Amino acid sequence: MQTQDASVSLYWSNHGSTPLVSVPYSEVDPSRQFTQEIRLTSKDTGPLHWVGGVFYSSLRSVWQEESSSPAVASPATPDGSYFTSYNPYTVKQTAVFGDGSYKFDDNWKLAAGVRWYTYKSQQDEFSWGVDAPYPSPAVAPTLITRAADRGFNPRVNLSYEPNRDLNLYATASKGFRPGGANQILDTAPPVNCQAGSLTFGPDSAWNYEIGEKAKAFDNWLTINSDIYYIKWTGVQQVLTLPCGYQYYNNAGDGRAFGPELEINAKLSEAWTVSFSGAYTDSKLTSPNASYTTFLTTVALLPNGVSPPCASAINCSVPIMNVVKDTASLTLTYSTPVMGDYQLTAVAGDYFTGPSHDVAYYFDYNLPSYAIANARVILAHGNWSANLFIDNLTNKVALETANNTSFQFNIPQLVRYSTNQPRTFGTQVNYKF
Repeated sequence: MQTQDASVSLYWSNHGSTPLVSVPYSEVDPSRQFTQEIRLTSKDTGPLHWVGGVFYSSLRSVWQEESSSPAVASPATPDGSYFTSYNPYTVKQTAVFGDGSYKFDDNWKLAAGVRWYTYKSQQDEFSWGVDAPYPSPAVAPTLITRAADRGFNPRVNLSYEPNRDLNLYATASKGFRPGGANQILDTAPPVNCQAGSLTFGPDSAWNYEIGEKAKAFDNWLTINSDIYYIKWTGVQQVLTLPCGYQYYNNAGDGRAFGPELEINAKLSEAWTVSFSGAYTDSKLTSPNASYTTFLTTVALLPNGVSPPCASAINCSVPIMNVVKDTASLTLTYSTPVMGDYQLTAVAGDYFTGPSHDVAYYFDYNLPSYAIANARVILAHGNWSANLFIDNLTNKVALETANNTSFQFNIPQLVRYSTNQPRTFGTQVNYKF
């Protein structure tokens, strides 16, 4: 649950017709999910290996937002609500999958699989208030929005292993995200929210990748690297209406590509150092008509600020919330102590590069940041205990600006979500 003062947002979005009084705007989002997967696999003998199974998931989430003030209480809206809604949302997914590999000889192996999926989602919206389609719960109906889709996600992987220390591979695979429903918003003045898309469809991506996994010096050094290209269809993005409210929609087609690198090196029997890094270049290369309108609308921009695209011709923008580059460096010390106890100390620094986001305008730049963590672990048999410090320097990082869909965004104020502050404690584990 979170609560914010929405007085400035409501005053601005209603063009001054709302009194500038304190308005607590609260969001409650309880969720529960049941997931079950059953697999059947072949025995680990011979050149052919396979696995098959079924998957089921049921998610129920309630998006509930409340805002009211006695200043706007009236016979039509007796509870003084600006916008109150109760929106149960369910998504049920089912999948059947099969995957297998065949080793032609000591060097070549082909793996392939396919996953058939189907999903159904439903949103029951019950909302009322001054800024809602209906003024009070007495006259507000329950509006039901449904979405469904089905399809196949295949994958194929060809690998070549010239010796036990080197594996070269090429792979192609497809994935998807289910679509869903948006809230129905008021289109009448003074809010003038206009109409967003009631539903949005799934998006899918084909990933093409080539890479290697190498070992050297009797496994004291491992180097894994790859380069990939992703073709993204129907990218789901957030759009902002002129009133400052947001909704999801498919924005068009895009792509992403880049290299990845992971190195693990043993410096001695006790010391190990690990490094990983990745770079991603992502673009929405073919925005559709609705997203192009959003990107070229000058009315959503402050004076003197140009829109992301001057026109629909050659319009291309970054895909939101895709981090440009990441890196991590970890140092580990592990040694036996007191006979059969194992002492391990880990210190790491984790870098996250810049990305792009949306609040009232498109393309807020989220700066890069680095988080340092440390941990000391003492293990014996099935028991382990550790002391940890996360975010050692108490860094405040801006993780997203797209976090205020439960109230109106305004151009004068951006509400950023930040990371967890410095946290330290102990943890005890027992393996059964």
